Amino acid sequence: MEHQDWKPVVLKKAEKPVHIEHKSGFKQHKNLDSNDPDAPKTIDLETARRIQQARMEKKLTQKQLAQRINVKPALIQSYEQGKAIPDHAVLNKITRTLGIKLKNKTKK
Repeated sequence: MEHQDWKPVVLKKAEKPVHIEHKSGFKQHKNLDSNDPDAPKTIDLETARRIQQARMEKKLTQKQLAQRINVKPALIQSYEQGKAIPDHAVLNKITRTLGIKLKNKTKK
């Protein structure tokens, strides 16, 4: 076994110089066109408040409501803050669980 070479070999990759402009995002502007799609519509604040009030009247936490309708608590929180993009299936589950009627209002 004297003919085998067991010495470790270390290979190093040469480092490329990085320009400061590339690191900081220098001169990287987004071009905004009139053709850009609009932001998705979110839930109306009035609807968000009605969901929150109904949940509180039933003495449920966001976590408990989320468990009852099989969604994450963060989704309930975003609905109550008016930041969620409305999903009809989730809204139907919320209205059935809380026993309320909601108008399908969305804001831009």
